[in-house]
Amino acid sequence: MVNACMFIDQFHSVNGYPPTIRELGAHLNMASTSTAHDFVKRMERRGLITMGKGFARTMTLTDYAHGVLKGDEAAIVGFYTQRATETA
Repeated sequence: MVNACMFIDQFHSVNGYPPTIRELGAHLNMASTSTAHDFVKRMERRGLITMGKGFARTMTLTDYAHGVLKGDEAAIVGFYTQRATETA
């Protein structure tokens, strides 16, 4: 998920708008748009992104995601604690 956040951040910086779900899935080598959509929903549930309703290119990184990318210790600990809870 950190790789996905980095891609979203870099894509937005370069293009001035966020990637589509399909573009994110292609970057992450996902087999289908459906798989990418499920992944995006997981990112949303974890508080890493927000998605606008009914419009394309509304994927936005949250402050929490920016904290993880910038190395904020509390955000990183929260990210990995949440991840461990999901896999247990």
